[in-house]
Amino acid sequence: MGVHVRLDGREVLSGVDLVVQAGELVAVCGPNGAGKSTLLRCAAGLLRPQAGSVRVDGAEVSSLPPKERARRVGYLPQQPSVPAGLRCAEVARLGRYAASSGWTLGWSEADDGAAREALRATDTAHLADRPVEGTSGGERQRVLLARVLAQGARLLVLDEPTAHLDLAHQVQVARLLRTLCQQGYSVLAATHDLNLASLFFQRLVLLDRGRVVIQGPSRDVLRDETVRSTYGPAAVVLPHPHSGHPVVLPEVPA
Repeated sequence: MGVHVRLDGREVLSGVDLVVQAGELVAVCGPNGAGKSTLLRCAAGLLRPQAGSVRVDGAEVSSLPPKERARRVGYLPQQPSVPAGLRCAEVARLGRYAASSGWTLGWSEADDGAAREALRATDTAHLADRPVEGTSGGERQRVLLARVLAQGARLLVLDEPTAHLDLAHQVQVARLLRTLCQQGYSVLAATHDLNLASLFFQRLVLLDRGRVVIQGPSRDVLRDETVRSTYGPAAVVLPHPHSGHPVVLPEVPA
């Protein structure tokens, strides 16, 4: 709460207040440079704010030991690194490093089962034996999401989880996140896709220049005047023809 972050002498986040409840699916939106990724790094405990606090289950997340933090928060960065030479099943199983077995004691049957279930949930079970270098950008993104799911953390912090995905898999991942929240997970995801956020997420948090402009349901956040003041006059807001949720389209000059 009240999070302030300065990087390279610049105020990147300024007094951000945000609470994510159990079962909530929350999208962080905003133009480039708004502070979305910085906010998610704070939520994941990888960046300690200069002022304010970030707590998960009452604990200051940046102060937790890495294993304990990984048990509480699953984090998918924008450009995650993947060790070379691993098969997709092995990448998913890496998410189990915070489990009681893993690494030094060898992988348990529970670890293998969690990895298989995560691959199934992200529609990548058929890639289990394929080297991750042999996958497409979208397939790799879903395998990396499987790695996060395999951790078993109840708070998922995801930076552009639908990047590189085609439309069908964007919808699949969004539906998966919604299902996880119905099962008691909490999801905080940064996205540039305002329409996907509008159609699938319960709450949108609109950031601009490090501050929360507005947060709430998409019908309250994605109003024409708010979108234009944040993104510029090149955007127009219209109702979706089926759901009525607001969708944002580029303004086409006459």
